[in-house]
Amino acid sequence: MAHADLLEASVDAMREATGESPSGIVVPVGVGEDYFGRIAAMEFAIANDDGHFANPLTEADIVLVGVSRSGKTPLSMYLGYLGYRTANIPIIPGINPRSNCGKSTAPGSSASPSTLSGCKNPHPPGQCDGAGQGQYGLHQPDQDLG
Repeated sequence: MAHADLLEASVDAMREATGESPSGIVVPVGVGEDYFGRIAAMEFAIANDDGHFANPLTEADIVLVGVSRSGKTPLSMYLGYLGYRTANIPIIPGINPRSNCGKSTAPGSSASPSTLSGCKNPHPPGQCDGAGQGQYGLHQPDQDLG
């Protein structure tokens, strides 16, 4: 079978520069002792995103509660990267998010409805409502927040 050894020249140059021959043993690079815990925390964030709970919320280190399109998912992923098992719950009119949480909650940030509306509107083509205002109009954050 025809093949090309693309690394031969590089390996030879390293051997010549260091005076050492390659060991032939593959050694993982950049995998610290916390690596698999951080990966598990990111997987937890994905599995428990936007109110879809694959695990009991009591297993979460952090539970984020907020209106739709306010940045809960990216924050959950970042916190997962740091090793925190994070779930997030959307605020939906008529549903008390604390009833799903099972933990004590505390507010973490706030924004005006006009700011949230600006975050909610930029959607790819085809995801806008009939009025062409994106997922929500300016009134929706007011409704989300009660």
